[in-house]
Order: sequence, then structure tokens, then C-alpha cells
Amino acid sequence: MRPAAFPECRQPCVGPFRRSGRYRSAVTKAAGKADAKQGFPWGKAVRALFSVAIVAAIFGFAIPKFTSYSKVWPILGALSAAQIVWLLLAQFLSRAAYWSVYMAALPGLRFWPSAVLIQTNSAMASVLPAGGAFAVSITYEMLGSWGFSNASVTELIGVSGIWNFGVKLTMPTISVLLLLATGVKSHPLVVAAAIGLAVCLVAGAVVGLALWKEQVASALGKIADRVVSWFLRPFRKGPITSLEPTVVDIRRQTIDVARTRWFRLTWTSIASQLAAFLVFALSMRFVGIPASQVSLAAVFAAFTFGMLAASIPVTPGGLGTADAVYVAVMAAAGASSSAALAGDLVFRTLTYLLQIPVGGITYVIWRRKKSWLRPGNQLQSSA
Repeated sequence: MRPAAFPECRQPCVGPFRRSGRYRSAVTKAAGKADAKQGFPWGKAVRALFSVAIVAAIFGFAIPKFTSYSKVWPILGALSAAQIVWLLLAQFLSRAAYWSVYMAALPGLRFWPSAVLIQTNSAMASVLPAGGAFAVSITYEMLGSWGFSNASVTELIGVSGIWNFGVKLTMPTISVLLLLATGVKSHPLVVAAAIGLAVCLVAGAVVGLALWKEQVASALGKIADRVVSWFLRPFRKGPITSLEPTVVDIRRQTIDVARTRWFRLTWTSIASQLAAFLVFALSMRFVGIPASQVSLAAVFAAFTFGMLAASIPVTPGGLGTADAVYVAVMAAAGASSSAALAGDLVFRTLTYLLQIPVGGITYVIWRRKKSWLRPGNQLQSSA
């Protein structure tokens, strides 16, 4: 029975491809094997150190080559109370738009439960080494406690991820066209945009082929299994064989959902990215980068390529890697390096740092909001 928080969803929310639960089964088995083994988790430690090293190198060595942090603090201190309020309102709008994407991908999911879910798993993905795996795990646990099946959760993760990634691939293409249409003269910016566009086209072609033919999706999954197994081999882990069936299942789920929910998924995904761009644009304008210095088209280009860099899981939340892109593209477009860095720090404080304590609060809300639970599903207080 569906809990009272989701009255319109009277039937179990089970996706059309029940074998998609195989993904979570594989994750659970792998986690069980890892827990059964004794010894220090060298793989996780190396990944954590690698991420920390990249973040330290970018913020400690690369960015100071362009500007001094001592020039940034006065710019941040000059922000008015009204500007801070506008930034917070824009950030709330951005998050609310993103919550709507999950609502479109999973019928029966309400606004505030979607907010609690996304804020919690986003915080985990942002702060923990290999946080993406923890975010997936907590997503299954939270939605399961509200009465959603493993299959429907797998469908949600796959479909919402593909739609968001598709929008992120499309936006750099639009930014290049806008740069050309507005006659931007910055040669480095146009070159960077062209390189980013080429990467987007290749990635889009791969995704398109995977959706076109099941054989292609299966082949890509097998390649992913081999690549991950190769990386895990030095740590005496693997081999991995679960990615191939997972890719095939996600392809089938995406095609099925596209037939019925494609319009709502598309416009909510676009609205989510545009709302995030509003936060970025306000951050850059409020630190003193006027339209006469950097056009809105160039600001949009910096945002789209930074977001694309953030989607590459090198560091949690793209910390460091995305920031380097934001600052570099804004500086190439004509902004001073100190103002570009100040705008980046404002934007990342709102979209990254602030989300961590908010995620802690929403986790507590999930633990305490008993009225959202499926009847008979009581959370253990020790969790």
C-alpha cells in the first residue's frame, strides 16, 4: 500500500523492466564482498587522496597564477544584503527546478519528499570520497522507505541522469552558436568553445548509438566492465561484470519513459539548468563584471562548460576542475581574474558548500518524518 504522502499512486510503483533491480543486487553483493574482506581499503584511500591532490593543486597553485586571493576578499565583502537575498532566492529556485526533474521521472513522488531526497544524496555525493555510490545507496533506501520499488528507483536514476546529461551536452552547442551570433572576438574563448562542442558531439553520438541499438548498448557496457576491471586490478578487486546488463536495462527504461514522460522530463531538465545559470549570472554580475565587459553569451558559455566539467567524476561535485573552467573562461572573455574568481566563489558557495549542511538537515527530516513512511516500514534509530 502507498503511504498517505502519495495518495494518487495506489499501485506499487514498479518499472516495466523488473530485471533492472539486478543493478542494486549487484551493488549489494559487491558491497558485501568488500565488507567481508579484511584490510585497509587502499582503493578508496587512493581515490580520496587523488581528489584532494587535484583540488589542492587547482586552488593552491593554478588559480594563484592568475590572481591573488587578497584581491578577492574585498570584492566579496562589498556584496550588499539585497544582493545576497537575491542570490539565495535564485538558488532556491534552482534547487526547486531540479527537484521537479525527479518528480517528472518518478510518478507519485511529491515536491517536499523530492527536495529531501535530492538534498540528502547531493550532500553525500559532494563531500564523501566515491560519494556517488553512497548517494545511489541512500536514494534506494529513502525511496524504498516511502514505498517505491527497486525497479522504479533504478528507472529514476537512469532516466533523470540521461536527461540531465543530454541537456548539459546540448547547452554548450547553444553557447557556441550564441558566441558566433553575437560576434565575440575572444579567440581563446571561441577555441575553447569549439573544443567543448567537439567533446559534446562525440559524447552525444555515443549516447545516441546506445539508445538506437541494444547491441551497441551491450558492447559499451562490456567495454565499461573491462575498463573498470582494469583500474581495479592493481587493488586486487574485480572483475566487474554488472555494468553491461545495467546499461542495457537503462536503455530500455529510457525508451519506455520517453514514450510517456519525455515532454515533462525535457522542460524540467532545461528549467533546472537555466535556473542554475541564473545563479551563476547573478554571481558574476554582483561581483562587478558588467555586460559591457563580458556579454551574457560569454557568461553562458563559461557556465555550460563549467557544468560539463563538473559532470566528470574526477572530484566530488567537480570541485576544483569546474572552478578552473569557470574562472578561465570568464577571464578569457574579458573579466578580471580576481572578479572571475570572486564570482566563482560566490556561485560555488551557494551551489556546493551550502548544500552540505542543508543535506544534513534533510537527512534528519527523512529520519523523523514518519508520516511519509510506507506502513510497516520503520527506520532503525541507529542508522
